[in-house]
Amino acid sequence: MFIDPGLLPAGTAVDVAKLISRTVLTLTAARPGPWTVRHLLHGIGVFSVTRMDGLSAEERHVWLREVLGLWLMDTVNILTTYLSAPAELPLPTLGEALVDRAADLCLMVDRISTDLASKGDTGTVWDGALGHVQEVAA
Repeated sequence: MFIDPGLLPAGTAVDVAKLISRTVLTLTAARPGPWTVRHLLHGIGVFSVTRMDGLSAEERHVWLREVLGLWLMDTVNILTTYLSAPAELPLPTLGEALVDRAADLCLMVDRISTDLASKGDTGTVWDGALGHVQEVAA
């Protein structure tokens, strides 16, 4: 099931998920400090809430679950690409940093996946996901 989200017909959730995934990966690699991470995660939260304007409660639930799932898929896809690169292939600085933080990223993905699989309130899962990012990136 973990395939490149770019290989499917795209709705708005795909672009949002990729933006979030790549922002989180950049934060994880750069580790800019807790203040910067909190500031950017607040922006991601505001952006996501704005994208859900006009959706019913059920549509918000479905859209947010889709974003969370696609975010995790994109993260795993990028991380496995770096981890499986041949030793002779020089990785970009971002790739090297992510390989060094792979265990932390995998733990974050596992925690968010577990929360998402529990089929609990998506708002709670979302808040927890941002909390996990804070731990990994700060």
